[in-house]
Amino acid sequence: MANDIPDGPWVVAQGDYNGRPLFARINTGARGMAGDPGYGHRVGVAVPLLDPNADGLPGPEESAQLDEVEQKLVPALTSGGTAVFVLAITTSGMREFVFYTSKPAAVEPCLQRVSALVETHELEHVVEEDPAWVVFEQFARSTDVA
Repeated sequence: MANDIPDGPWVVAQGDYNGRPLFARINTGARGMAGDPGYGHRVGVAVPLLDPNADGLPGPEESAQLDEVEQKLVPALTSGGTAVFVLAITTSGMREFVFYTSKPAAVEPCLQRVSALVETHELEHVVEEDPAWVVFEQFARSTDVA
């Protein structure tokens, strides 16, 4: 399955969450994997913003820093086909990167290594069972992309 891990196409969706703007990048190419029993754990890596604007969104400088976080995080978690990157959600003073993984026990040591490389922001994470890919499906449905 590792060679079949989809990295796109991606779409951008906009909405609101608790009355604040929400932007999401959605890996619609992952639709074919949704619910794959081998990838039944969701990994959410939350990055609290340091200087959100009044809408809870990052400015240009912090956006560039978050891009750097993503460039370190994604390859670390997805190498070897152990996870698929499905969502990047920005809202309410936070950016969250969402993955589904086949190796939940490998997440903690991997994120410790990435956190040591990220000098600008703190990374918080959660690993939860989500065999139906509920979080991904909520966003994928919102785009009307099948």
